[in-house]
Amino acid sequence: PRMLGPIELDLYQYPPPFLLLPAALRLVSHDLLVLRTLWFTVQVLLLGGAVMATSRWVGGAAGRTAALLSPVLWLSFSTLLGLQIGNFQIAAFAISMASMIAIEKGHVALGTAPLAFASLGKFYPGYLVLYLLGRGRYRAVAWTAAWCVVLTAVSVLVVGDAPFRDFLGYQVPRVASGEAFFWIDAPPAVVVNHGTYGLLTKLRTLGLAPVSSGLAMAATSIYGALLLAVAGGVGWLSRRADAPGQESDRTSMIRLTCAMQWLALLNLGSFRSPFVPDAYGLMGSVWLVTLMAAAPGALSSWRRATPLLLCVILFYIVMDGTLREEPARVFVWLGLLIQVTALVVNVSALRARAARRFEHPSDHARVDRGYRQTSRTIAAIVFVRVSTMIRSSPAK
Repeated sequence: PRMLGPIELDLYQYPPPFLLLPAALRLVSHDLLVLRTLWFTVQVLLLGGAVMATSRWVGGAAGRTAALLSPVLWLSFSTLLGLQIGNFQIAAFAISMASMIAIEKGHVALGTAPLAFASLGKFYPGYLVLYLLGRGRYRAVAWTAAWCVVLTAVSVLVVGDAPFRDFLGYQVPRVASGEAFFWIDAPPAVVVNHGTYGLLTKLRTLGLAPVSSGLAMAATSIYGALLLAVAGGVGWLSRRADAPGQESDRTSMIRLTCAMQWLALLNLGSFRSPFVPDAYGLMGSVWLVTLMAAAPGALSSWRRATPLLLCVILFYIVMDGTLREEPARVFVWLGLLIQVTALVVNVSALRARAARRFEHPSDHARVDRGYRQTSRTIAAIVFVRVSTMIRSSPAK
C-alpha cells in the first residue's frame, strides 16, 4: 500500500469533477493532517445537519422520534469508521438528503446544486434525479442537469481536460470490467463486500451459485439499469402522495415515507458499486432503520420493535480489517445474512406506505406509546454500545 507518513492512501476512484472538492480544501492548507481534520469536521457537520433537517422537515411525532433515534446512527461503526476513513460516502448521503428537502421546500435552484455535485462525484445520488423525473419535478431535473454542466465546466477550468481523458479512456473500462477493484475476489473482501458483486461472490464461495467474475460484473450492471427504472417508478407512484398542508399528522407521515424512499434509493444505488465495504457501506441503512422506527406504532411493542433492533445489531457488525486471509465459512454466512437483511430493509422502504396508516384518531395514542418506547430503546442501545466500548478499551 502507498503510505504518506502513518496514513495508508486509498486509491482514487472518483470522476474528475470530484477534484473540485480537494482543490477547495487546498485553499485552506496543504498539510494532509490538517485537511483530514477539516474534512472530518465538515462531514460531521454535514451529517448532523442533514439528520436534523430531515427530522424537522418530517415534523410531528414522527420527526421528534427520528431526532431522538439519531444517536443510533452516530453510534454505528459504519458511521464512525466512515468519518475516520474520510470516504465521501457520508457526505454524499448528507448533501443528497439535504438537497431533496430543499427541493421539496421550493428552493429548487439552490437545492439542486449539491445534488448535482454528489451525482457527479458518486453517481448513485443520480437515482434521486430519476425519482424527481418520475415525480414530475421537471424544473428540479433541469436545474440539476444545468448544475452538472456548470460544475463540469468549472472542473475543466480548474484541473484541465487531462483527468477527463484519463477517466474516460482508462478508468471507466477498468471500472466496468472490475479491474479497478482488483482485490474484490480475495476471500476477506468477499465477506465484507455488500455490493451486488459481493452478494454473488458470497453465493459462489458458499457453493450456492457457480458465478464467474465476468458474469457477476454483468449482473451488477443489469442491477444498476433496473434500479434506474425502479427510481423513476417510485417517483411516479409518489405523485399521489403530495400532502395537503392542513392535515399536519398525515403530512408528517407522507414526508417520512418520502425520506425513507430517498434513503433507500441512495442505499440501493450505492450497492451498484463493485465494492461496498461494511466499514462505511451500511451507514445509510442504519439511518433508514431509525426513520422506519419513527413510523406510528413501530416501537409501540417489543414484538414490533425487535425486528428493527435486530437490523441495527446486524448493521453494526463490521468485519473489514478483522478477518484472516481465509475466513471461516461462518463469517461468509454472517456477511450474507447482513447483506440480504440490508436489501430487504431497503426494498421494503421503497414500498413504504406509512402515510396511509395515520388516518384514524386512535393512531395518536400509538404514536404517544411509541414515543415513550423510543426513549427506552435509545437508553438500552446506548448502554450496550458504551459498555462494549469500555470492555474493549485497553487497561491503563
